[in-house]
Amino acid sequence: MVHPRLPLSAVAPALARCLATQAAKHDDIAIDAGLVAGPDQAGAMFMVSHSEPILRDALTLSLATHWRADYGRGALLKASVDDHVEGLGLPLQAPDQEGMFLPAMAGMTGNTAQVLAVLVPTKAPLEDKSGVQAMTVNEVLRHLVANCCSEDGRPLDTGGFTRLADWLEGCERYLVDMNNPEAAAAALSGRCSQRAPQKASGSR
Repeated sequence: MVHPRLPLSAVAPALARCLATQAAKHDDIAIDAGLVAGPDQAGAMFMVSHSEPILRDALTLSLATHWRADYGRGALLKASVDDHVEGLGLPLQAPDQEGMFLPAMAGMTGNTAQVLAVLVPTKAPLEDKSGVQAMTVNEVLRHLVANCCSEDGRPLDTGGFTRLADWLEGCERYLVDMNNPEAAAAALSGRCSQRAPQKASGSR
């Protein structure tokens, strides 16, 4: 339910957040995150997560622009599917335009695909000039789990948390430098086209 005392400018973000977190049915996991199709548009996609929606949407839209790819917001990790997610087709906030939202592209709405990598944007410059840095599962969980819900918008229980962590093990995971978006887009395109297993420090 959207709070009745929200200012008009806050209604759209609150409604999108509500829709993103209420999508889960029994044993599903709803994830309020950005989605962008891979640069080759071959079916697999990237997920973008951050506690700041503006930063999350900025990276999603930046990659979509560089790759000329479809984008959207909201993902559903269904109980009946092991590793694929379904795009919910929710809007993203336009960069530098408070209160302005961009609709998800049709190709991302209802599309079910494998997630190649989960990306976490950062404003802090990275030492790696490629603009990306590998992350462990635990590092990504700190950004992702607060944006995940089970049925009726409830927080994940132990079983849901374990399933989310296991799912992340099968994805590549990167911190992405927002100060160097062109290099990051090129690096992600190259790394994920090779589909090489990621080696991040620590088992999780």
